[in-house]
Amino acid sequence: MKKLLTGLSVIAALSGCTSHEFIKTGAHDGYQPKHENCGAHIFRSAPKGQDFIELGLCMATSPGGGVISDNTPDAVRELQKCTCLQGGDAVILQNMSENGTVGSAFGTSQQQVKVTGIAIKYK
Repeated sequence: MKKLLTGLSVIAALSGCTSHEFIKTGAHDGYQPKHENCGAHIFRSAPKGQDFIELGLCMATSPGGGVISDNTPDAVRELQKCTCLQGGDAVILQNMSENGTVGSAFGTSQQQVKVTGIAIKYK
């Protein structure tokens, strides 16, 4: 029984990780990575009056908070981290979704949050 509980604890800890993936889309050779907390700006549309280079698509996933909390901010921070690690200055949000969302007597249970955006570098 003790091994089963330990195993379940490890699985729960590992499945609670926020992660990201990057797919290069721009015509560039890559840029020097920045610190993961570089403070990349977040835009809902392309920044006006600012020339930029498209680096690629960042996709971030975070476990949901169930009925306790909304973990969307965790996924957005992971999107910023992805942008910083690619040497980007900002990210243009493309999509935010919640997978496995179910209703209950206590409210909506958020199972997984996915956020995608285009990482950009200012010229």
